[in-house]
Amino acid sequence: MKLKNYALTAAILLYSLSSLNAQILFDNGPVFNSIGTGAGGANESVLLTTTFGMGTIGFGHQASAFNRIADDVVVTSNWQIDSLVFYAYQTGSTTTSTMTQVNFMIWNGVPGSVGATVVYGDSTTNRLSSSTFSNTYRITETTTGNATRPIMRNVCATPGLSLTPGTYWIDWQTAGSLASGPWAPSRVPAGQNITGNALQRVSYVWNNAVDGGTGTPAQGFPFEVYGVGSALPVELISFTGEVKMNTNVLEWSTANETNNEFFDIERSADGIYFETIGRKIGAGTTQELTTYSFVDMQPLQGINYYRLKQTDMDGKHTYSQVLSLQQDVATAIAVYPNPAKNDLFVTGLTETAQTYTILNHLGQALLSGIVSTQQSRISLETLAPGSYLIRIGKSDIRFVKQ
Repeated sequence: MKLKNYALTAAILLYSLSSLNAQILFDNGPVFNSIGTGAGGANESVLLTTTFGMGTIGFGHQASAFNRIADDVVVTSNWQIDSLVFYAYQTGSTTTSTMTQVNFMIWNGVPGSVGATVVYGDSTTNRLSSSTFSNTYRITETTTGNATRPIMRNVCATPGLSLTPGTYWIDWQTAGSLASGPWAPSRVPAGQNITGNALQRVSYVWNNAVDGGTGTPAQGFPFEVYGVGSALPVELISFTGEVKMNTNVLEWSTANETNNEFFDIERSADGIYFETIGRKIGAGTTQELTTYSFVDMQPLQGINYYRLKQTDMDGKHTYSQVLSLQQDVATAIAVYPNPAKNDLFVTGLTETAQTYTILNHLGQALLSGIVSTQQSRISLETLAPGSYLIRIGKSDIRFVKQ
């Protein structure tokens, strides 16, 4: 199957936050590493049990057992924090949340270490303001499609919280109404078994968060910080770029960059949950135009957004811009209803007849045929429920079969 080239153009990323002016200040994700492969087309957080022999599906941080977990956050400017978001699941729950409590503390150093003190929060106050299904299931490589561990997105209020630049640690615990857990899934950066530097407290003793299968002591936990930061510098970079899916290369050019900066490139399916796929250091001298590229990128189905971030070496100033994949030729083709049951209809066709192909999440073609302005109905009766991609000309449209 020949994959086409797509041009990258700037797009605006909008977030649904609890405060009108709030923005995402820190994202310690990714939460998931498999897009649309779960029950009902949900995403999946896949523990790499086969690839790396990993064994810990979730880390205990149960309030009932006085267990806690902790991870660090780098504050890059003066932050007025609106809320914190943590992730947890209870095995056997439905997609209706069973979470009842989250408490947390913010430390100015490693929790429990000499000289470290709590600057906000405590171990008893319930800060949980909302808990909803994150549209992600926690599974292993041998249990793909299993829907017994729906991960909840737990939003916690932080009234009066402000932090100045520096490195802090957040430690938290969660309570739920079921007997299992709550359990915290680890971060799932693509193809990695070392996912961070988090800690876990069991029997009142802090230790590294160690994966039980590999003994790897460097695991991390996804969480997010929302709020308002002090004014960032004016745009540091301007760039153009192109992702060439047939050669698995992402290329972009920057203007006026120096050796005091580095670039992170991230990707996302929905423009919200991004995963980092690489980093480049500044060229070494100020140049009018510098070209970069990332090679050996995997052309995953459903990747619609890339984010380029430029940060000073000291981490104090960051500028980011979101790019969206646009088709080579603009099109008004759309499908409905979505989700669909037995039939899918195509609108916006401009040619008398066009070929369509329906693919699964592995890129395998399952159905193909012809649609036209006179006959736009496609039967889905032979497809199992799940998430699919329909390709019509240069248009790739994702839909869900119920």
